[in-house]
Amino acid sequence: GLQTFAEYMMALTDVKGLSDVAEIRATKARRRKALQTFTAEGAPGSALGPQLEKMAKALQLPQEVIERTGADELARLGLGAGVVGLLPSFLHALRELKRQGRSFSVCFRTFGHDLPNLAAEYNALCEGK
Repeated sequence: GLQTFAEYMMALTDVKGLSDVAEIRATKARRRKALQTFTAEGAPGSALGPQLEKMAKALQLPQEVIERTGADELARLGLGAGVVGLLPSFLHALRELKRQGRSFSVCFRTFGHDLPNLAAEYNALCEGK
C-alpha cells in the first residue's frame, strides 16, 4: 500500500535490535535530518518546497499588525515570533461553534514546548483580543 515519507524513514532507520547507544543516536539523527529537509533541493519532496513556503508565509502575522501591536504584547499573546500557532480555519470553526451556541471542549496536545504559546493564543481569542 501507500506509505508516507515519515513511515518510510521510520522503517529505514529502525533502531530495534540495535544495542550500541552511539549507533542508535546516529540513526535517529539521520532520520531527523531526512524528515526536516524533505522539501530541500535534491530531497524527495523538493517539488513541494514552494507550497511549503507559501503555507508558512500564510501563518505569519502581517507586518502592520506586528508594528501596531508591539513585541511585548505579541509575546504575551503567544505570538512573539510573529507566527500564528493556531490555524485560522481552526479559529474560525471555534467562532462558528460559539456563534451557534454549541457546547464544545478543546484539548491541545503538542510534541514540543509550544503549549504555553498556544494556550496564550487561544486565551487571546477567547478574550476577544
